[in-house]
Amino acid sequence: MRESGSLLPSDSAQQRGAPYRLQGKIRVVSGRYAAAQLSPQSPMMQAALGRTLVLSGKRDDSTGVLRDLHNLAERRYVSPFELALCHFALNETDQGFDWLAKAFQDRCFELISLRVDPRWHALRRTPRFDQLISQLGLP
Repeated sequence: MRESGSLLPSDSAQQRGAPYRLQGKIRVVSGRYAAAQLSPQSPMMQAALGRTLVLSGKRDDSTGVLRDLHNLAERRYVSPFELALCHFALNETDQGFDWLAKAFQDRCFELISLRVDPRWHALRRTPRFDQLISQLGLP
């Protein structure tokens, strides 16, 4: 990791880190709060942080991020898709599917990637996932 340059993650930096997140090879050096300070305070980035924390073995910190997202959702819109990602990362499958159903009701644009997004790979063989894909009309 470079020490100089911008501290704000760029799209290309996020894309370069994606394979490591997917393989669980992320090491959170300074903990949740330092990472949260460096990332934009958007629900999408906070959900990515929560998921990354789980993958790095920091379940308690991830649960805190998810709690913060639910609290934020009481004050403003937070995509149910992002909440679903966090719940699935925490192995809270029923809650994850509940939030995916809400994402479907809200017509969240992120759902178009369900078939190809590797974050959903573990769910692809489940009946509930197949049912959602069918409802979406994805090929």
